[in-house]
Amino acid sequence: MSATAKDRLVVVGGASLDTLHFAGRTARSAGGAGLYTSLAADRAGARVLMVAPRPEPMPEELTDVARRIDWRGPAIRPEQLPTFEIAHHPDGRAEMMDARLRAEADLSPADLPDDLTGALVFLIAMAEPRQQLALLEEVQRRGCRVACGAYLCAVDRQPDTVRRIFERADVFFCNEREAVGIFGSLDAARTEPGRLLFVTRGARGARVLQGEWATDVAGVEVEELDPTGAGDTFSGTTLALLQRGFHPIRAARRGVAAAAEMVTRVGPRALLRRRRRRLPATPALGSTGSGSAGSLGSSPASTSCGRSRSSAPSFRRPAIRGRSTSSSPLRRNSSASGSPSKAATRGPWSRRWAAGP
Repeated sequence: MSATAKDRLVVVGGASLDTLHFAGRTARSAGGAGLYTSLAADRAGARVLMVAPRPEPMPEELTDVARRIDWRGPAIRPEQLPTFEIAHHPDGRAEMMDARLRAEADLSPADLPDDLTGALVFLIAMAEPRQQLALLEEVQRRGCRVACGAYLCAVDRQPDTVRRIFERADVFFCNEREAVGIFGSLDAARTEPGRLLFVTRGARGARVLQGEWATDVAGVEVEELDPTGAGDTFSGTTLALLQRGFHPIRAARRGVAAAAEMVTRVGPRALLRRRRRRLPATPALGSTGSGSAGSLGSSPASTSCGRSRSSAPSFRRPAIRGRSTSSSPLRRNSSASGSPSKAATRGPWSRRWAAGP
């Protein structure tokens, strides 16, 4: 595939057609982790290239997306698109009732753009982690920075492979349940200096880890309607702002705000609105709020694997309400100033965010 990706965010993984059950209703919607991530990044100001199977002719549910996003990939028939059926229960559980990956399961390094110069490449969470690892190895062979997402089923079934992906990625996204599967507990999570880990925490917002420095980021109060894709919206917004030079904590704050706005409408409709100059405000670093947070981290990749799991933290209601944003020193950290330590700012990202939040 020939494409120039300089200074772009390249999202590998694409769209699906989803059936969603929520709030006593059923809706058919555009979906897919790559689609939510790409739309969120586009809305946050990134130049996005989505690499994924592209249906011809384009289904009506995806026409607005195809007009908004630079979408390139192998041509497929519409019936080869992935489909998901997801139920969001009143008690906050999310259940993957049906998942058919179809053409997306065939994505390989051969489908990557020829020119990735200057790009930050995001590999969506995949059901088969060896597929994600093969793509990661090829992208890094070309000298690019790589961000990766996690998939709960993959963590459960192949935790060692997922850990290898985490260890190699420059930026890694997961929810709290996935973090427990990878690290043993959330508090045991660490990154190498210069690498970033973002953990969505449902009612507790999100956590940003830079080396051994952890910062908890809160959210925005909204009336939640459909939490599908909240975690992907967080990832896309955060990556777009990292690419623009934002400090990781500030990027995560905007990511939480974007996810909160997205869950107020069905599917990705909020992300298809005209770009806003500013996302909804989140509490300032070090400020104090009250209440409980809500659905952050909801996506097909973070739902239960064909069964409900009442303890999944990514699907809590009511939706996000502001809480305090505070720095939480982990082992061998003594500073509580809210700025990352020098050790945490070394590596490929240090020049962009070493100045502090």
